[in-house]
Amino acid sequence: MSDRKHGQLTVVAGTMFSGKTDRLIDKAVKLGDYGKKGGRNNVVVVFKPTIDTRSPAGFIKSETGKQLPCIDIASDKPENMISYLKDHSDVTHVFIDEAQFFPQTKKFVRIIIYILDMGVDVWAAGLPLDFRCEPFGAMPYLLARADIIIQLNEAHCNECGESGTFPQRLVNSKPANYNDQLIVVGGKDSYEVRCRECHELPGKPTF
Repeated sequence: MSDRKHGQLTVVAGTMFSGKTDRLIDKAVKLGDYGKKGGRNNVVVVFKPTIDTRSPAGFIKSETGKQLPCIDIASDKPENMISYLKDHSDVTHVFIDEAQFFPQTKKFVRIIIYILDMGVDVWAAGLPLDFRCEPFGAMPYLLARADIIIQLNEAHCNECGESGTFPQRLVNSKPANYNDQLIVVGGKDSYEVRCRECHELPGKPTF
């Protein structure tokens, strides 16, 4: 467990293809291989929601091909993370990839706080906005509670090449309608990165 009484919450936020999973994997590997805490090796565990089918079961995988073993957790059963930690009391760091797929509920926030209160540091990476450019899943709660926020702005707009911060959903190579299904797991075949100027959202409400 952490030397501090409470763990620290670090949130890595950025649009698609901005390097969030790479950052998570690099930090987890560094801590797991070389980190020391209180004279003991760090013990790292990685979780991801089962809805993320882009990565193989039991792994998180980045766009650059890096991957790391993980434990798959059903999006509606985030309390299973606590069950795991109670059975593995030596864990010092929890990493959560694709955090936006966990629900925007008080229950999820209480679970994260409970883990922090166990003295475990938490790193969570996810999309702050969905394709409608609205707060996505648990991310607004995590950002509000974070001790440290790492905002990645390394993606570029597919249309103009400027810095891109908005996910653009594509349906048959055209921008998705505002009323289309909210969560569709996909990669570069279904999504692009756009800047504010180039992002398109047919059917969006005026107010």
